[in-house]
Amino acid sequence: MYRIFSIIDKQREEFEEAKKKDRISKLQIEEQKKKQKEEEERIIEENALKKKAEEEEMKNRRESLPAEPDIEDPNAYELAFRLPSGKRISRRFLKTNTIQTLYNYISVLNEKDLKDGAYEISQAIPKKSYINIRATLEEEGLTSKAALQVCLLESDE
Repeated sequence: MYRIFSIIDKQREEFEEAKKKDRISKLQIEEQKKKQKEEEERIIEENALKKKAEEEEMKNRRESLPAEPDIEDPNAYELAFRLPSGKRISRRFLKTNTIQTLYNYISVLNEKDLKDGAYEISQAIPKKSYINIRATLEEEGLTSKAALQVCLLESDE
């Protein structure tokens, strides 16, 4: 009889141990889910902050663009841009505007093919890339009517 009680006691102990392990396992799973949820919330918050910062940057660029000069202004340059999508756009700038102004203008166009990539403004004839962003249009040798290309740069990945 002693032996029966010891088997029952042993089974009871094993059952209690299994229940304890099960509770621990459930707690670990709950903790893991909680950490995963916190991480997802952190990522969502970071993405929202990043998007807000990008929108603020875009707003600042848009606001920093000078007004388009009058068509009769002798200092106005009519520049035509061919985008990577093939779309063509044009706008007038003053010859005293900088190359940075052109890049700012292109960046606020909301073209999806320019969103994530780096790009360069260049001219086919004569072949020239406009990368000196502090130089004025006149200093870079642009003419009052120029056709420019916006080319995506190859990534190093």
